[in-house]
Amino acid sequence: MPVGKYWFAAFASLALASVSTAQDLSADNETAPAPLELVHLVDVASIEFEPDPARLKDWQQWPGSWNNDFFLVVDQAGDPIHCEPFDAARQDELAERLCADLIANARLDILDGYRLGGRQGVVALTKEPFVSIPGLPGSADASHASVPLAIGSLDPRAFTDYTPLRDFEQGETPGLVMKPPEVQPTYPPKSLRAGHEGRSGVLLEIGSDARVVSCRPFETSGYARLDSAACRFALDTLEFDVEEVGTAQAPYYFKLKMTWLIPEPPE
Repeated sequence: MPVGKYWFAAFASLALASVSTAQDLSADNETAPAPLELVHLVDVASIEFEPDPARLKDWQQWPGSWNNDFFLVVDQAGDPIHCEPFDAARQDELAERLCADLIANARLDILDGYRLGGRQGVVALTKEPFVSIPGLPGSADASHASVPLAIGSLDPRAFTDYTPLRDFEQGETPGLVMKPPEVQPTYPPKSLRAGHEGRSGVLLEIGSDARVVSCRPFETSGYARLDSAACRFALDTLEFDVEEVGTAQAPYYFKLKMTWLIPEPPE
């Protein structure tokens, strides 16, 4: 049974203001920073990484903890283009070698259909502690190289400055109707525990088979995890009726607004 209440609203003819607003992360700043160019891929990407065998001892030297270890920036295909240690105080030669290994041998598998809207994706990577690293020379399974890495959370409000809708995306396809979903979305457990609420706006691209082809956020709930969950639900679940679209050709466009509210506990 999903936790929480959800409302869906279709915006057929409302003119939306630009959603590309700079995130002012400091109340003391008189001048707002430039709009961010990264989209946080929390909950919509997993990492594939087979390190260089020559770097395994380096990975063993890097102390594992539950803290974020590296920023990894990827292009829309999930290929790394930039890496740096999460903690600026750890910018040393070891971090440089490990970042070079990540850029050369890591890849993010982004949720099929999730679009970055022309921007780049970012994740925080954590070397999982208390997990041995097989593959070291002389070890029993030296033929297999593995470094356990997990994707962690970044400041949820720092990476939700999504690309504004383009002119042809501003209006929905007339006659396009969303079928009532057979299941309701599940509140992301970490968002539920943190008490995060908000309303996510996502743009859906619909194919000629009436299924969702792609999704990207255009209006944020304030939390990347909730925005990602809205896209994941749409891609996995929603279907549409295209019988009344007339002569319009696919792809069709639909704006979905999903409100995430945590219900009050029963008295």
